[in-house]
Amino acid sequence: MELDRGPTAYQHVLEAEYPSTRDRGQTRGAQGGEERPSRILIHRLTHRQQEKETLDDLATELELTDEDQIVLYKIGESFHHLPQHRALKRLEKDQADIMTQLSALAATAEECEKGMKELKVVLYAKFGRAINLDE
Repeated sequence: MELDRGPTAYQHVLEAEYPSTRDRGQTRGAQGGEERPSRILIHRLTHRQQEKETLDDLATELELTDEDQIVLYKIGESFHHLPQHRALKRLEKDQADIMTQLSALAATAEECEKGMKELKVVLYAKFGRAINLDE
């Protein structure tokens, strides 16, 4: 025996109160599917910017050390004893990697923002004043 899955009581109340929502299905994208990726991107972008600032501070500190001094440098999750000149080379590589990651994340965030603006236009066209998407 199959159950009839007609509109719920909540949907009837919603349609009575907001007639503009009647017979308009929402797609997954219209339900805020873009919101989560944008928050994740913002978090990653912020984290990478903090890493860049940390590397910039480290560059300043390494420039002030003696050339023959051994310094601790973090590689992955461990610290290694490196001569100052090797640590500087490693730091330059790490800074270049972070800048590449920042550029890629910024481009992705820009695409996501553009997609959200387009989605906002579509939703306002579809639902009119029944929704409020302003921040």
